[in-house]
Amino acid sequence: MLKFIIPDDTKYQTEEEFWEALDAELAEDRTYKTIKPLIITVKEAHRSMRQVIHYTFEKSAFNKMGVDARKLLFLDPAYPDRKPIGVVTYVGYTDRYEIYNRNSTVSRGDRYKGMWADRTKDIKKAVSIFKKQVTLYEEEEVASLSDGEAREAMISWVSEINVPSSLLQNIDHVEELSNLVQQGVTFKTGTYRNAVEQLPNAIEKFRRRDIANHEMVYVAEIKNSGLVVGRRGTDAVYKYESPEQLPASILGKFSLLRIMPPSTHLPEVGYRTADGVSWIFGVERQEWEQLVASKSS
Repeated sequence: MLKFIIPDDTKYQTEEEFWEALDAELAEDRTYKTIKPLIITVKEAHRSMRQVIHYTFEKSAFNKMGVDARKLLFLDPAYPDRKPIGVVTYVGYTDRYEIYNRNSTVSRGDRYKGMWADRTKDIKKAVSIFKKQVTLYEEEEVASLSDGEAREAMISWVSEINVPSSLLQNIDHVEELSNLVQQGVTFKTGTYRNAVEQLPNAIEKFRRRDIANHEMVYVAEIKNSGLVVGRRGTDAVYKYESPEQLPASILGKFSLLRIMPPSTHLPEVGYRTADGVSWIFGVERQEWEQLVASKSS
């Protein structure tokens, strides 16, 4: 059965309060009279569906309610902050319902937020089309959507270290200067003395860069069905029945991240997304190859 979600940034606290205000403002609106039966039909139709779909209204700045009553957005309940998995909207000038689905490939349709549209005048047919097309997000799909988010957290951590000296932009120079300092060499010029003062920061900068160059691996939990593990930039995924089966190098970091609040970055450990995906940082390529080998054998 469908679950209604009050649109963000509205002043309403309960579903009843929202519907009461919507009825009062739009009861005389022809498009609302047309869309209301659709909402009822959608609710009834989804009682027979095994998965639960959340829905809400698209935001609008053109009325006091702050929503467009003609556009129903359907959301994956596990990932409500992601792009809608479908949209059903009433178009007044054509007197038709347009059904958009993220996986639809209807060639004659228009596009809405990256989705293709089908059209019909019949409410029940609109719902039937939506039911046939709707698909929920896969865990690995959501993980790939948060790839950039995790990468930004890593880049931000590396960028925290500022090393302005031009002498310290190359790892060979940093190692050579470190060697000379350890031998007790003193430098005459201000340029080199300043570089020596910045040496600890330069060493830390290159250490962080080295971690950033290692693999970024995600661990996404499937509801009541274990875990999926994948690597940044690839489609290959590996499934585990429980966290205890994960390689030790990944399990330790995952155990820390999974108890963190959404959008948390733990330096040298990883990043926990708003969707509950744990991105593990600094996994060496050899460790990843061992994981692949163990799942392939």
